[in-house]
Amino acid sequence: MSKRYSKESNLKISNTLMGHITSKITRRKIQSKIKELWQAGHYDIRKKRNLSGKNNPMYGKSGKLSPAWKGGKSFEPYTLKFNNKLKEKIRKRDENKCQILGGCRIKSKQVLSIHHIDYSKKNNNDFNLITLCKGHNNKVNFNREFWQDYFQRYQKLRAEFGVI
Repeated sequence: MSKRYSKESNLKISNTLMGHITSKITRRKIQSKIKELWQAGHYDIRKKRNLSGKNNPMYGKSGKLSPAWKGGKSFEPYTLKFNNKLKEKIRKRDENKCQILGGCRIKSKQVLSIHHIDYSKKNNNDFNLITLCKGHNNKVNFNREFWQDYFQRYQKLRAEFGVI
């Protein structure tokens, strides 16, 4: 039986999974799924697609060519009311925590972003602003209808319980 990975790769995998416990049932499920994909020809560790540079389907697609383009909305200016004083007020209200339910892993020194729930830079109502870590703030810029509904429901619950 030949080696699948180099010693360096095995060490990286080992360090990544250190302390992670996988049940026997889960391991069997993973193994059977890999075997199923491998037999169907979809999974082969020897054939890695190189998606860097010109091989990447998104290569050269920025601005209007990008699927994330929203008509130049990101270039709209913020109002003068959206200043550091307002941002600190919102962070303090949200206890300097990312407001994604279920929590998130953020570094304690990371500056949190203030997100406009309705994606309108002109609406600086406290009810429309929420604190997010940078990772989640990037995530919520896709599938906007879902996230807008999610945060509006979340803010309504917070208002009912007197958090806002």
